[in-house]
Amino acid sequence: MGAGASVPSPLPESEEAAKAAGFTEEQIAAYKAEQAAPAEEAPAEEAAPAEEAAPAEEAAVVLEGDPADHDKAATLLQNKQRQKAATAKVEAKREEKKEMDGAATKLQGLKRSKDAKAKVDAKRAEVAAASAPAEEAPAEEAPAEEAAAPAEEAAPAEEAPAE
Repeated sequence: MGAGASVPSPLPESEEAAKAAGFTEEQIAAYKAEQAAPAEEAPAEEAAPAEEAAPAEEAAVVLEGDPADHDKAATLLQNKQRQKAATAKVEAKREEKKEMDGAATKLQGLKRSKDAKAKVDAKRAEVAAASAPAEEAPAEEAPAEEAAAPAEEAAPAEEAPAE
C-alpha cells in the first residue's frame, strides 16, 4: 500500500479475500512489508527495556553481602546528609544574622543622626534666644517699670486708709 493508501477496516482474513475486495498483488505485498518492518523493530524495542533492567539488577548485586555492612553504609550516608543539611542551616543563620546586624547598624546610625540634628537645632535655638534678649532688653525694661508703678500706686492706697 502506498503512502496515500489506507488499511481496510475490517482487514480481509486472507490474500484471496483481499483480492476479492479489490486489492492488487502490489498493494498486498506492500501491506505485508509494512507489517513485517514494525515486527522487526519490535524485538529491538523489547531488548531495550531488558538492557534498562540490567542496571537495576546490578544495584541488587551491590546489596549482596553482610547486612551489618549495609546498615553501616546507610548510617554513614545518613550522617553525611544530616551534616550537609546542618551546615546549610548554620550558613543560612549566619547570613540572616549578618543581614540583621547590618539593619541594626543602619537603624542606629539613623537614630544617632536624628539625635544629633535635634541637639544642633536646640543649640541654635539657645543661641538665638541668647541674642534675642539683648535686642529686646529696652522693651522688657519698660513693661517692668510700668508694672512697678502700679504697685507703688496700689501701696499708698493701702496705706492711706490705715491713717
